Amino acid sequence: RWQLQGDAISFPTDRYRPNTGYASTQAQADQLSQFYGRTIRPFEVIESANLDRIIETGVAQMMQGSVEGGNQGVTYFISGRYQNEDGPIAQLGTAQDRIRLLAGTSNFTFLPTAKLKLGLRTSYAQRNFQTVDNGNNIYGINTAAYFARPELANCNASSVASPGVCSGPGNPFGNGGSFISLREAFNRENEQQVGRFTGAFDAALTLSPELNFTSILGLDATSQRDVFFERFGWNVDRFSSLTPQGNRQTNDLVDRQITIDVKGNWNPNLFTDFS
Repeated sequence: RWQLQGDAISFPTDRYRPNTGYASTQAQADQLSQFYGRTIRPFEVIESANLDRIIETGVAQMMQGSVEGGNQGVTYFISGRYQNEDGPIAQLGTAQDRIRLLAGTSNFTFLPTAKLKLGLRTSYAQRNFQTVDNGNNIYGINTAAYFARPELANCNASSVASPGVCSGPGNPFGNGGSFISLREAFNRENEQQVGRFTGAFDAALTLSPELNFTSILGLDATSQRDVFFERFGWNVDRFSSLTPQGNRQTNDLVDRQITIDVKGNWNPNLFTDFS
């Protein structure tokens, strides 16, 4: 049995008002007119829908399947699932908004004799996601987008390539009160890889109606790696002075747990002969 599914992912940008500002002098209005490619007058309201510029329609695909069967001596069930998602955050730098999920389970039952029953159960899950800084973070893309002021936008460090676009370093979104430009925020890469395996082998032996034994051997293993990466020259607008030569931080976590449980049950009827 198989299933395929595709989805589109959207973000409600209409819930946020555009960034607004104005030029307070004629000189500033002339500079902004050159940057935006249209005539701007002093104290005229300027709007910039920054959120619309960093959000797009994401896509996701999911595929899952399972198989089962067996006979009197063995039964089995195996299932798997794969999901890949390219989120709604646009890729304006080296960081990506992606997640990949992989999961599988299996269940086997063996009956070698009428008195012995064996079972094997396993599951594995893997997650790999990449994202930009976001949330309540002074270096996040949403913070840089919300705090941007269109009257501060400029290409003073290079030149205007086209309306609103710099040929090199600049401040095209008008970041002023933040610690980072919006374009630089898209160059801070966060990646996490997590894998977890669980398995259990159990046996049940019935020697007689009064005497039986059960045992279970279990394994739970988890491996996780977190990586934060800023490439050399990531501060493309020369706005942030934080680690311009690059930075990489790695955190590894490995955990393994093994459990063993053995039980015996003897339930004789000691008073049968006296009844």
